[in-house]
Amino acid sequence: MAVAALAPLVALAVQWLLRPVVSPTAWPLCFYPAVSFASWVGGAGVGLGATAWSVALAWWFFVAPGHRFAEVERTGVVACMIFGGVGVALSVLHRRARSDGSAAQRDRERARLEQALHEHRADLDRAQAIAHVGSWRLDFAADEVEWSAECCRIFGVATGAPMPYEAFLEIVHPDDRERVERAWQAALAGAVYDVEHRMVVEGQVKWVRERAEIDLDADGRPLRCIGTTQDITLRKRATEALRRAHAGERRLRAELEELTRATTAVSEAVADLPHSDVTTVLRVIARQAQVLTQARHVAVGLSRESDATLDPWVAIGVPEAVERQIGRQPRAVGLLGAVARDGRTIRTADLQRHPEFRGFPPGHPDMHSFLGVPIRFHGRPVGNIFMTEKIGGAEFSAQDQRLIEVLAARAGAALEIATLYAGESFQRAWLQTVIDQLPEGVVVLDRTGTVELMNRAAAGLARRPGTNYSAEERLYDLRDTADRAVPFSEMPTARALRGEHVVGAEYVMAAGERRVPVLVSATPIVVDGSLAGVAVVFQDIAPLKELERRREEWTSIVAHDLRQPVATIALTAQGLLRVGGFADASERERRGLQRIHTASKRLARMIDDLLDASRIESRRLTLMPRMVDLAALTASVVEQTRDSAPGAVIHLVAEGPQMAWVDPDRIQQVLDNLLSNAVKYGEPGREICVEVSDRGAEVEIRVTNHGVGISAEQQKQLFNRFVRARQERTVSGLGLGLYISHGIVDAHHGRLWVESTPGATTCFRCVLPRAPEASQAA
Repeated sequence: MAVAALAPLVALAVQWLLRPVVSPTAWPLCFYPAVSFASWVGGAGVGLGATAWSVALAWWFFVAPGHRFAEVERTGVVACMIFGGVGVALSVLHRRARSDGSAAQRDRERARLEQALHEHRADLDRAQAIAHVGSWRLDFAADEVEWSAECCRIFGVATGAPMPYEAFLEIVHPDDRERVERAWQAALAGAVYDVEHRMVVEGQVKWVRERAEIDLDADGRPLRCIGTTQDITLRKRATEALRRAHAGERRLRAELEELTRATTAVSEAVADLPHSDVTTVLRVIARQAQVLTQARHVAVGLSRESDATLDPWVAIGVPEAVERQIGRQPRAVGLLGAVARDGRTIRTADLQRHPEFRGFPPGHPDMHSFLGVPIRFHGRPVGNIFMTEKIGGAEFSAQDQRLIEVLAARAGAALEIATLYAGESFQRAWLQTVIDQLPEGVVVLDRTGTVELMNRAAAGLARRPGTNYSAEERLYDLRDTADRAVPFSEMPTARALRGEHVVGAEYVMAAGERRVPVLVSATPIVVDGSLAGVAVVFQDIAPLKELERRREEWTSIVAHDLRQPVATIALTAQGLLRVGGFADASERERRGLQRIHTASKRLARMIDDLLDASRIESRRLTLMPRMVDLAALTASVVEQTRDSAPGAVIHLVAEGPQMAWVDPDRIQQVLDNLLSNAVKYGEPGREICVEVSDRGAEVEIRVTNHGVGISAEQQKQLFNRFVRARQERTVSGLGLGLYISHGIVDAHHGRLWVESTPGATTCFRCVLPRAPEASQAA
């Protein structure tokens, strides 16, 4: 518009500046197109175009007549006027077109704004639905309320439907209407409207929270109110559930404390054993059950078999006179049997109407409400709790049942322990009485070595009276057969605690000035694969030793007395065989005489063995030691054995001279015995190996033969008296050879033992000290 208004003035200024070169008659040729173009471009419209034409006509009639112009100029002026008219027409058309375009643009903008407003309202409604918060606007002048979609959902009305204040009050819960009215009146007076109340919508109760602000005019009159309504039903329900949970937690905590006190009392009663007994534990359980349930009568009984008497039986709440009048222990029949026999929990308001009820015994008080709970341990019934007549209630509640079931579950272990302890106490007393009557001493120690049980015989041999011995204290003064103190680590109890089995070990027990020979057996007590303790048995063998001494003395006397007649027989037979005059005797007579001589020699050897055994047993074996070459001595014995047993294959291995401090006659006796046994028990034709080797301060002799061998069980008893290895073929003898050999080697302070593999080889190994100092030190 500004360009269109200034265009004529600009045209006049241009025309004035060009007057020297442009003829005045040609001015319209410049003026009219300029005005028309400015009118069309600027959009000045018809008015501006008319103004431009008026100026042009004025010029034509008032200025141009004073000049002369050619016909051609008139023609140009006409053309200019035509062009100006076209310009004015185009200006009018352009203005109309622009006017129509602006209206369409305004319509499009209005549609866009309405769409955006609709989308914002939809987003607002969605956000309110998510938050369960609706908005509303109250116009006091028009008395109209505008509700959001979420408010309509909360109030249960159709979207956009009118809802006056009275209709709103109708859906407010009757108990909350007065509180809502007070809050609204206070808001009209200037306070903040913030209230929580209930609403009844379609038969359901909802909790809402309303908050609003009221705008007032200058005179204090309300103009409008903007508010929100929030559905807080879920929050109220959660709060109520949390309140109930807290209340339940407090109740359960109180129940737990009561149960803890009850189980603590039961545990204390069990811990007080043996001062308390099973009846005391039952009474504590009954008392705690009465405290937990407020029962007037409570009884606890044990039953092991169906339809058996409940014994022991403890009842509280029943006068003693009534108990005496009833006079007998109850039996697990009827309602009591349903709990004790079937293991069922029974709770009823009137036990007399229960199908299992079979009546009361004479003198029994009348009862109605009943609660019976079995006591189990590892699923096995061990007792029962019976309660009747709840104080302050018609019947026992489910909570009472739950409390007693928990008490029964916790009391099961305590009741089992008390029962087992009572049975164990009886068994222990019975076992102690039996053990005390045994003539052998019996001691039982735990795995730490502390004395758990000791009978009278064992206590009489102990170092001091009493059984309170520690694991490190020597219970007995135990010595070996040479009267040397046995080290603590080698005592039978210590060996058994290491897992060894000691059977029939001979010791001497020092009891004051007295020496008591004993046989000790100790064995570990293993429970579930682990060591639980040790059992030791002492057998006083003093009478046996005395009998043995007398027997040895008698054997020695008899053997000594037999030596002379046997020697006489042997010498006589030998003399007769050598006398020339007996040469005329028949072959039969000579063989008989020879048998007499051989038998007398064998009898003499047996008598010598008996005497040697007697001397070894009584420790009266005498030695005459000197330095001897054991290699040469062994070679001599080997040669003699080869002469006496021509079929024997004996191989000797000796590493040069092997000097030792020994009695040659006694060691030769040992070697004779070992070689004769190798020939007797070895496989015929198989080689017997004899080795003499150097072992530093000792000399070792090994005799090895091939044969059936000796089992491990036989090896333990092989060096005892009158013991012989069991073989397939019969071998003559008394079974004293190895016993005497072992005694001779032991007298030299050496060692003799056997190593045998059944079905393969048997090796006897003898180790003797070289020097007399070593022998004496040993």
